[in-house]
Amino acid sequence: MSLYTNILYLLHTLIRLRIWLFSVWDKVVITTKSIVAMNFIQNPGSLIDLSSIHRDSKRMKQIPAHIGLVVVEDSISCKDIAKVIVWSIGIGIPCVTLFDQKGWLKEMRHKINQEVTNYYNLLLSKEKTKMVLSCRNGIALANISIPGYSKPIRLNFLSNSDGRQDIVTAAQKLCSDSNFYHATVTDQEIDRVTSTLHATHGFPDPELVIKFGDIDSMLGFLPWQIRLTEITSLLSHWNLPYSLFLNVIRDYSNCQQRFGK
Repeated sequence: MSLYTNILYLLHTLIRLRIWLFSVWDKVVITTKSIVAMNFIQNPGSLIDLSSIHRDSKRMKQIPAHIGLVVVEDSISCKDIAKVIVWSIGIGIPCVTLFDQKGWLKEMRHKINQEVTNYYNLLLSKEKTKMVLSCRNGIALANISIPGYSKPIRLNFLSNSDGRQDIVTAAQKLCSDSNFYHATVTDQEIDRVTSTLHATHGFPDPELVIKFGDIDSMLGFLPWQIRLTEITSLLSHWNLPYSLFLNVIRDYSNCQQRFGK
């Protein structure tokens, strides 16, 4: 074995070791955040007041217009996912996209919609207005009107077939257009690609994504739309405390996006 071969082998080993150490460190950080948040969880008998969630939103420098919830766990809790959706609505996020690779969320969308309605109305028990959430063709639309808050809420349920395959379908459509085939790469052409994608049609690109699970992969979640997205990983969505969700939103609020600079 030559000297160069030995050097290359050593470099390869060191690089793999570095990647492994970073992976372990990320999991330690995620676990630590979850444990710390659980220490501050409220009494299970108490209920988060929607007005307090609104007050929390007033302290934010910026709030995402679109949040993605990516579940890479082996099981899904409809009630816990519904709570995260309601917290997002309360903070003032009008668009929520839910994704898992196998399409479980899509299959459970009607149950999740019902859980969202139940939990939201529970938080609004002192108010006269109730939330009614309807689901059409996989996209849930809701018009909510409560004191100090009136926004259309949109939920989008996606699976693996809505990620990479959506890009393939869009590319095939655009390649059949001779004008696009001879075009140079400009912002206008990039916008045209974005408008051709079906998965998030009518939605802005996600500005924040919360990934639930210890797998170091997005598993094909909207690869085109998340090129400028802030991504946070949490250990699990099961029994997620509001305090941990709020910390994620605060971190996003305080971050400064440099767009690759």
